[in-house]
Amino acid sequence: VNYVVGILEFVLGLGLFFSETNKIASLGIFILLILLIPIHIWDVTKKRPAIGSKKIAIIRIPLQFLLMYGIYIVFLNA
Repeated sequence: VNYVVGILEFVLGLGLFFSETNKIASLGIFILLILLIPIHIWDVTKKRPAIGSKKIAIIRIPLQFLLMYGIYIVFLNA
């Protein structure tokens, strides 16, 4: 699953560089970020989070919303 999400993130990220695909790529990234929120919340509840430390797992959740806001701005300006 990690590889699939990673490839999807990479392809969508490339789409941000081209004006023809910018809007759909930013929408795809936004949806992907929404879909990943439950996984990140679940990771915080684990004794040993997949990301490493509990502190980083906790920081990642507000960062996720910051990224969502940023990609929303990209979407509006596409």
